[in-house]
Amino acid sequence: MGEVTPESRLLRSFVAPIGHGSLWLRDVHAEETHDDWDPTAVACHAEGNSLAIATRLDVEGLTAVEIWQGEPEAALPVIVYSGALESAAGWLEVSDADSYVRMEIRGLPCSMKVQVFTEGGVEPGRVQIAIRAVNETRG
Repeated sequence: MGEVTPESRLLRSFVAPIGHGSLWLRDVHAEETHDDWDPTAVACHAEGNSLAIATRLDVEGLTAVEIWQGEPEAALPVIVYSGALESAAGWLEVSDADSYVRMEIRGLPCSMKVQVFTEGGVEPGRVQIAIRAVNETRG
């Protein structure tokens, strides 16, 4: 996505057990289920206006998640997704598959460029999600 700029900022961060090792980022009105996704084969699955991201299984421990506007200050080494995400209202939901962990982020652009970074491996314990407007220029 580019370099860290003064506009880069941490929007949310949390450490939690992620149900079924599946972290979802999606438009708040999205209904995708990711039923055909195999997280052991593909680290991130895009369907409609929704992403499913493989993480450490909840029974194996906690996962640290950061959501950034712009580039993370210290990006993790592996990019598992780079693409677009649409939200009619600029309103995203971040949750695990069971909605045990769930939060909403409002005030985002309606057309977003999203990159997902992890530490690598099949069940990463750290995930960073970087969001910026599609038309945003880099410093």
